[in-house]
Amino acid sequence: MVNQHAIDTRRELDFEKNDKNRVRVVCRGTITSLGGGTGQEVVNEEGKCPWVLLASKWKRDKDWTVKTYVSEHKCLQTRKVRACDYKFLSKQILQLVEANPKIPVKALREQL
Repeated sequence: MVNQHAIDTRRELDFEKNDKNRVRVVCRGTITSLGGGTGQEVVNEEGKCPWVLLASKWKRDKDWTVKTYVSEHKCLQTRKVRACDYKFLSKQILQLVEANPKIPVKALREQL
């Protein structure tokens, strides 16, 4: 679900901690501001997007519980999302083709 969110929002999300019982995901996007009339972007002194997700589960339980979720992004969207790799795209194509086996390639391209 985290990778799907990264692709849907076009953000660069990174798993800082990912083990059997805990997950910590942060946004690695940069916050920029325009430099005083120079036309160049300058990285903000804070430089970090506030978006964060902390989730954990009990040892006996299979369900995950979201402990902390800051949904606000202050960073810029990007076209280079690491989560959108060949594995993700192949699953998406497989779902589309299974739902409609006679889908034309042009329609498949538009869907993706």
